[in-house]
Amino acid sequence: MQPAVKASLVVRRAIYGDLPDGTTADVTDKVRTMARYGALSVLATDDNFGDPYKGAMKLTIVRAEIRVPYLNLGGEGGAVDITDKIKPFQSGNRLTAKMGGSGKVTVYYKYGEGKTLSREQADDGSIMIAPPTKLRVDYSLNGKEMSKTVDIDHRLEINVKGK
Repeated sequence: MQPAVKASLVVRRAIYGDLPDGTTADVTDKVRTMARYGALSVLATDDNFGDPYKGAMKLTIVRAEIRVPYLNLGGEGGAVDITDKIKPFQSGNRLTAKMGGSGKVTVYYKYGEGKTLSREQADDGSIMIAPPTKLRVDYSLNGKEMSKTVDIDHRLEINVKGK
């Protein structure tokens, strides 16, 4: 027997993709079926919602640099291009790597014909670049209109208190 829940969650709309203005897919029906007992907990992944880009989006590594401490090239350090070394860590529209050693790796990349972006490795040495995919759910909880958005690979949760 399921617990009685007083909350009333209504999923009005759910979209998955390059929010707010890029390619998206309507995933409302799927998210509605994932809502149970006045709550929702769903991971924003292509496994759950499919590829909204239909294979069209392509990650391009423009260049990858490691800033080398104490290498004096006229500034506080130097940059050495390591693009060829980091490319093997790319899989489709993602790049996931863990770099060791001294220095900080910065990857310059773009999706499709978009602008060049950059990502610096985290303190633990990891670099993760994922498509600019988000999941947004517009809903009402006990009559109050709300909306939540999460990035790809993050969990969107709505509990009976609306948090």
